[in-house]
Amino acid sequence: MQHIRLPQLPQPINASLCTIAHLYRPEMRSGNLTQELWLYEDDHAGQTRRVFKMFAPVTPKGRIRRGQPTRLTVQTLKGFNKERQIWGHDGDCRAELSLEVDQADQLLKQATKVVTGGMTRYRDSVIWYRHS
Repeated sequence: MQHIRLPQLPQPINASLCTIAHLYRPEMRSGNLTQELWLYEDDHAGQTRRVFKMFAPVTPKGRIRRGQPTRLTVQTLKGFNKERQIWGHDGDCRAELSLEVDQADQLLKQATKVVTGGMTRYRDSVIWYRHS
């Protein structure tokens, strides 16, 4: 697998640890056509889950719209409770980032390739899974 690198992130996104993804079709949000992508990176060895939520304004043809900010929310959940099967047992933190057009385009292309290449979905769902 590969790593997806962004200058704003202290650690790259490890594609081999991404187990779940939400890849939505572009839809209208607050008057703008927006592409939404969520990636869940589960590191059981490090007891950390990172959730990347990207909201990118796009054109009707699916290209990133210039002149409008692309938001990336990174939520880090520490600790996995095996008894309750939940992440965030030891706390969490959230970071709001803004991406340039080129960075957003690169992230969207690489993440889409990771999702469609190594994950499966059921019927017409927008949720993709990697089974181990």
